[in-house]
Amino acid sequence: MKHQPVLFIALLLIALTTVFTQCPKNDYYPSKPQHAFKQLVDIRPYNLNYSVGDTVWIHIAVPGKLLFDTLINRPVFYDSANFSTDVRVQLLFNDPFIANNSRLVSFIYTQGVSSYESVNQSVTDAQISFGCNQSTNYDLLVGIVFQQTGVFGISLNGSVQKCFINDYSTYNTMSFYFNVADTHFDYYSQLPFADINQRADVNMLTALRIKTLVCVNVQ
Repeated sequence: MKHQPVLFIALLLIALTTVFTQCPKNDYYPSKPQHAFKQLVDIRPYNLNYSVGDTVWIHIAVPGKLLFDTLINRPVFYDSANFSTDVRVQLLFNDPFIANNSRLVSFIYTQGVSSYESVNQSVTDAQISFGCNQSTNYDLLVGIVFQQTGVFGISLNGSVQKCFINDYSTYNTMSFYFNVADTHFDYYSQLPFADINQRADVNMLTALRIKTLVCVNVQ
């Protein structure tokens, strides 16, 4: 019985250590973002067929800093925003299908953005930050220069935070969809995937249908 006080103190110390070393997740990670933004993207010139060396331009324009918020279904004024945007080009089909870490495209940037590029198997990305130095409108123009042949998918995703604030509570989701009449859904779905022992990807078909992805053929 004389060991009970010592055991009680030891258990108390363990409990206190556990309490004070736990990460206060609720302080850093809100249950949901304040906004879920959705933004239209122009791609020009947009065709089905291109040649190696051709350039298409991706344009994001947000006049008056009015971003459409899907949570309330209307535009909201959102100033001092930093956009973290990933422009992705992915190999969807080639015969033979060879994903060998080759750079699929190169990128052209306008002034006022910071960027980082990566090449990973069948994907070439440009991670771009912009917005904080833009006073009246948000605007991004990026050129994509095709370097390889194949059928490629082009897509964007990203997020929005307040400028110069290292606080996760200002994080908001951002989705992009293309301002095109046809994403070449039928062209992708009818490609001869059986010839390369593959099949059309269900996720790609969904993205093409809702216009978060466009498909191009580079020869």
